[in-house]
Amino acid sequence: MDTRYLQYVQPGEDFYVELDGSDDDLGPSGGRRQGVWAFHPARVDLPLAGWKVHVSVIPQRAAAVIDRTVGICRELGIACKHLRSRELVRQTQAKYSSLEAAGKVITCYPVDDEQAEILVESLRAALHAEPGASIPGELRVPGTPIHLRFGAFQPRWGTDPEGHAIPMVRVGDRWIPDVRGRLVPPQVSVPAFIERLQAEASVEESGERLDITQVELLHRSNAGGVYRAVAGDGTPVVLKEARHFTGYDLGGASATDRLRHEHETLCRLKGLGVAPEPLAYESVGSSDFMTMTDLGSASVQKMVVQQHPSVLDDPDPRAFLDWTDQVLAAVHSTLQACHAVGVAHGDVHAGNVVLHDGIARLIDFESASLDGHAVASGVSAVRSGDHAPMPADDLEDLRRMEDFMIQPPASLVAEDDVRGDMVEAGRHDITDLAVEGAGVPSFPGGRSPEELDDALYRGLVSGARTEDPSRPFPGDIVQFARPGAGVGLCMALQASVPPSA
Repeated sequence: MDTRYLQYVQPGEDFYVELDGSDDDLGPSGGRRQGVWAFHPARVDLPLAGWKVHVSVIPQRAAAVIDRTVGICRELGIACKHLRSRELVRQTQAKYSSLEAAGKVITCYPVDDEQAEILVESLRAALHAEPGASIPGELRVPGTPIHLRFGAFQPRWGTDPEGHAIPMVRVGDRWIPDVRGRLVPPQVSVPAFIERLQAEASVEESGERLDITQVELLHRSNAGGVYRAVAGDGTPVVLKEARHFTGYDLGGASATDRLRHEHETLCRLKGLGVAPEPLAYESVGSSDFMTMTDLGSASVQKMVVQQHPSVLDDPDPRAFLDWTDQVLAAVHSTLQACHAVGVAHGDVHAGNVVLHDGIARLIDFESASLDGHAVASGVSAVRSGDHAPMPADDLEDLRRMEDFMIQPPASLVAEDDVRGDMVEAGRHDITDLAVEGAGVPSFPGGRSPEELDDALYRGLVSGARTEDPSRPFPGDIVQFARPGAGVGLCMALQASVPPSA
């Protein structure tokens, strides 16, 4: 899954939308508002590049930290910018917000190394012990939410080998990619005060290590990563990470809140053979880690993709339908065992079911309820709403999982009648694959291809959104990165108007 898309998903919106900074309720007066940022001062000449100073802050402390930081920057004559609203701070620190931008609530632009050192020491005294998420790849000043990296002060863009737009930075007489998550390009010398901070950070982190080897990243979000590894005793394990002070969900629970609850849930299920066995829970550096037994990667979702009759040259539809019934029965049995000890999973879908020797085990209990109490809100892939999941919800999710196994696209459809029609058609198609000479489907309603083209054109035109001329056809998130991309389909339609239109 490409998690970039999830940062454009907002509650109550039918389409992808950009972050909205219209609330404008943070920071001192003055300055200039542009997009999601407030700039202080309104206009300033900056060098092309230098040592950026980022300040991370949790949503509850955003107003106080922004006012304090902007005040220090004004006293020192240093330009800065900050997110304009509390809602923007929350959105940029959500579970699926951009990991590159996460935590960057305030950015300061000292014009040289001397000014950067003075600023860091001033902020260090003012923000000591202030909570904030770590910014991946940047140098964190020990005991503070202050981070540094060398990067562009003035935006410049280039293209990568695939033609995608990428930020650039001027180093000497060359423009090179401005890589987020990189402290400093190799061509830039590191000033003495940065070296001192690096030495401090190394001492602070020297005793913090997990006893694992052969680490493989399986998944990563702003909330943390999921890793496969080998423990010190040779046991294959999976580790789930929760980054501190970030990864918030719709209810305000942080990544660590949810991971602690998931660990408690797995401890309740321990020994039942229905979920990973919890092995350890520990805090290392700026993250918590839960270590679990490794159940393998044979998820039902992967099996359906590999075994569905529609993707096989020589399918056995009856065997597939029998297998589907067996899987659903195994999952139902697993759910009954969970429900018997007060656990409702809350996110039952094919990607969260792992099969081994005919036994179904569930993974990812982040959305689970324990004795009717849940911590997570809005992170389930299959449920909406903020109520704690109940056994009945799991059984409804199991029914939707059956829909997915028969007709995978149907699981994405919210309307029951439409989804039901799709599943019925999918089951019919699976059966028909076994019939020799079933023939080519006729066009819907007996219409010709030309008539269908005409109907498609008219349908697209009638579906255009007139309330937003820049996005008459909301679609892929590329519309936010390329000027005019939102009207692309409109131009294509203009070039292909059917004669009858």
